[in-house]
Amino acid sequence: VFTQHLCPLLSQVDPALIQLAWDQDRLVGVVLALPDLLATDVRRLIIKTLAIGPNRAYAGLGTTLLEATHHAGFHQGYRQAIHALMHCQNPSLNLSRRYSQPFRNYVLMGKNLSETHKKTSRPELGWG
Repeated sequence: VFTQHLCPLLSQVDPALIQLAWDQDRLVGVVLALPDLLATDVRRLIIKTLAIGPNRAYAGLGTTLLEATHHAGFHQGYRQAIHALMHCQNPSLNLSRRYSQPFRNYVLMGKNLSETHKKTSRPELGWG
């Protein structure tokens, strides 16, 4: 599923902006950054994905990969980075907070769909 989600982005991916960490033959960490194609004032990266394996043996790996991504981006001519779409309950948010500050705030809206449409003043959602 992860691979299918990222396939449309491959044309924008610079391999220098992908950081992977392996433990023998197992992928245990990844940072994927893309250029912000809408930025007109400065060359900016979007940190799209930051994921580290849950094993405590990998503590600190996120910091290492994120710093390597920032370093690679700087040497590619980027001067800003956005840590995008950080879930407020995800541990990676703690890591991003060490290197960045809120840039914009968004709200994720949802609606349950059904065959019959009925107007309600307040939809009840079955998810968090």
